[in-house]
Amino acid sequence: MQKKKEIWDSLTTFLQSQIPESEFKTWFSHTTLNKIGPEYAEIGVPNKFVASWLYENYVSQIQNFFTRNLNFSPQIRF
Repeated sequence: MQKKKEIWDSLTTFLQSQIPESEFKTWFSHTTLNKIGPEYAEIGVPNKFVASWLYENYVSQIQNFFTRNLNFSPQIRF
């Protein structure tokens, strides 16, 4: 399996191509991939508000990225 940093860099590059730069910076500039495995992926966020917003707006895109690129679809946790 790829390293967490490589996975996160690929995911954020993908997201940057899908959303406006200002929106990406607002919501993803202070996020990290803390853990990744077949069961779940834990994304570090600065606070609960960001976690909630990302879950409501981007969780499906993040899961689709993992499915397409890593061949598994972990539950996303913030």
